[in-house]
Amino acid sequence: MIRRSLLSVTAALVLLSGSCTAQETMGCADRSAINDFNATLYMGKWYEYAKMGSMPYEEGGVCVTAEYSMSSNNITVVNSMKDNTTHEVNTTTGWAEFASELHTDGKLNVHFPNSPSVGNYWILSTDYDNYSIVWSCVKRPDNAASSEISWILLRSRNSSNMTLERVEDELKNLQLDLNKYTKTEQSAKYCAGAEHVVGAMLSVAIASLFALLH
Repeated sequence: MIRRSLLSVTAALVLLSGSCTAQETMGCADRSAINDFNATLYMGKWYEYAKMGSMPYEEGGVCVTAEYSMSSNNITVVNSMKDNTTHEVNTTTGWAEFASELHTDGKLNVHFPNSPSVGNYWILSTDYDNYSIVWSCVKRPDNAASSEISWILLRSRNSSNMTLERVEDELKNLQLDLNKYTKTEQSAKYCAGAEHVVGAMLSVAIASLFALLH
């Protein structure tokens, strides 16, 4: 079997890369990130419940997760997904930093090795324990237009109806249409073997090395 190139995933990836910077969001809606962001509470693993927008790098991917951990100078980002065709788990590691010096709002810039662009990762709403709604503005290669991408992240693969109702209410408040999101496969049938703890630990070590070099 031919393994999907992590380089292609890295070049496009959030769950987070391939996005334009905050200064390049022309063409996207004017949105505001939360202004009392607590990075410590946000750390840990998140499961992608649904996504909005065109993301070719996730084609054929299931069991998508994002895991964040604090390092000395930034936030380590480990993104993982399982290829539903080859059944292999692809993991890529990067790092995130606050977009402003205040470190009080939910605006982050995300970097991945071998990716020329910096991803903008704006946390529009989260309760830290159950859900997070993330937004980014993607600039198309032809520079003709920009478009929105959004993720609904949950702390568990199997969240309660109460959590999903809260997410739906928050989406309405943010003027985001739930019907435009595509649900990500996270069932046990598909995700068995998707948790590669050793691989994730190695990725964190690699990310720390990259951070020291920047």
